[in-house]
Amino acid sequence: EGGLFTFLSTLALWLLLVVAVQRRVALALAAGLALAAAILTRATLAPFAGFAVFWLCLPDASGHPLRRRLGSAAVVACTTALALAPWLVRAHGLPGAWGLGTETGVSVFVGNHPMTFSVYPEGSIDRSRSQVLGSLTSTDRAELDALGKNEVARSDWFRDRGVQAITAEPGTYAGNGLRKLWAAFGPLPSPRHGRLRYLAYAAGWVPLLLLGTAGL
Repeated sequence: EGGLFTFLSTLALWLLLVVAVQRRVALALAAGLALAAAILTRATLAPFAGFAVFWLCLPDASGHPLRRRLGSAAVVACTTALALAPWLVRAHGLPGAWGLGTETGVSVFVGNHPMTFSVYPEGSIDRSRSQVLGSLTSTDRAELDALGKNEVARSDWFRDRGVQAITAEPGTYAGNGLRKLWAAFGPLPSPRHGRLRYLAYAAGWVPLLLLGTAGL
């Protein structure tokens, strides 16, 4: 999933950059399809798609008129929406709510739990996830059982408790956010795999990180 998501995200970004220069309909269609494919792989990219469409409307270095900028942005937006539509319709027919998935609530809960860093980032986040879900009390489990197989309601249950944890200790939430960013973009891989792999990862990743930072 990670490799496919990275490829599709990079492809979508590259196509968007080309669209901003050439403003061709075919390229805008391709960019919309790539965005939709990336979102269907991992829904976390959805907010980026909205920002990308807005960005295409802004004045560019090529001096395209507003009408052409709005046209290319509309093609990207409509193509993305149409490509996502079949999945949204199917999702609505199953749990009964519009959405790209029902995993968000659990992710918010697991990512903001006191046991989030029990194994991660030295070990797999999946192991931390198992420990977090294994720590649910009998009352918690009873409430979840009462929701039955309603995926949307179960996701909302986890989301609400994750949000409660964030609002109860916003400072901890901010600090943990920085720890997650360091785990994702720092010089060491997560999970860890031994010193030799540390060095190989750092040799390949750190120069890219520095070049990317300089590019920003």
